[in-house]
Amino acid sequence: MKLLLFSVISLFFCSVAFANDALIYYNSNTTSSQYSNLKSELEDAGFTVTGSTSSSVSSNAVSGKELVIDISGTSNCGSTCKSVYDTYVSGGGKLLIVGQYGASNRNITIEALIETKMGVGSMTRVGGCNGCYGSVARGDYASSTASENTLPGPDLLMIASGGTPMASNSSTSNYHSWYKWDYGSNGGSVAVTYGYIQLLSNHTYASNMEDFLFRTLQEEGLVATTA
Repeated sequence: MKLLLFSVISLFFCSVAFANDALIYYNSNTTSSQYSNLKSELEDAGFTVTGSTSSSVSSNAVSGKELVIDISGTSNCGSTCKSVYDTYVSGGGKLLIVGQYGASNRNITIEALIETKMGVGSMTRVGGCNGCYGSVARGDYASSTASENTLPGPDLLMIASGGTPMASNSSTSNYHSWYKWDYGSNGGSVAVTYGYIQLLSNHTYASNMEDFLFRTLQEEGLVATTA
């Protein structure tokens, strides 16, 4: 894997600090392949990864984790979930929560998490087409090699404000596929995207997604490299 190769090269050219714990919520029926792929990528980057198929988000489970990824299928994120994530991110945690085309209740509550519970900005879902949209890494999340910025397509796009575009339908589009908001005074952040197909290892642009996720870890201070 490309991340593993990067890690090996880093032993010779960089001082690399990895000491993070990650938790991935997933659904054993719908997102187990995505979980396995993400777990492998994060372990290549030096994380200790725990997986959970619990239908509820627990404050005990997220406590002490530097990174939480929620790919729990069509499961809703109710009031307890939103409260736990609000506390976790405001305390400095990094959260990636993924929605899915057709999972209306889950998608609505993701918006409520951003707009109402955290109050960090606004977002509006656009379209819906099972991964047919384009996705291009942007800004600090983009590679200097243009061909590496084409990512697997999302199921939904969003118009968002108050945060930072990570990837969009094109390099200049206001329709975003990945978007991040900083929250609280402790360095916490929450990122949102839609479409679990983006996280599969057999996608045409899977290697670009690996690089994109690694750059995201760097931008969030979870993987530190010093030349």
